[in-house]
Amino acid sequence: MLILRDLAQQKGLFLVEAITVPHLPNFRMLPDHLHEIGPLKLVQLNFSQYSSKHKAFLEGKNPNVFNPAFAGGALVAMLWEIGRQVLAAYVLRRNLPTAYGVIGSFMAIMLWTYSAMIVILFGAASA
Repeated sequence: MLILRDLAQQKGLFLVEAITVPHLPNFRMLPDHLHEIGPLKLVQLNFSQYSSKHKAFLEGKNPNVFNPAFAGGALVAMLWEIGRQVLAAYVLRRNLPTAYGVIGSFMAIMLWTYSAMIVILFGAASA
């Protein structure tokens, strides 16, 4: 960390640790000294956390936190819920089941099937 601090100082940059930033004294004094820094050209935010599963990953195992399939599954779960809410709002607002009778319900089911398959295939492709 000291090497990074020295390098930032040599280049005229600021190095700020971002863990619980609002509670740190340097964050509270930043607004008072922002005019000394000048216009901001780049803000880079990065969240990194050591995982207790990292040792297993280095040993060649594939724990769930490093498994891309779990990331794809989480993405599918989020998109599935968003799609469900949007489709429900659309079908209820358009009143498809009552406007077209039995065919309206079939149309709603087909629309749901289509959107569900897109979400599942997108999640599989991202994993």
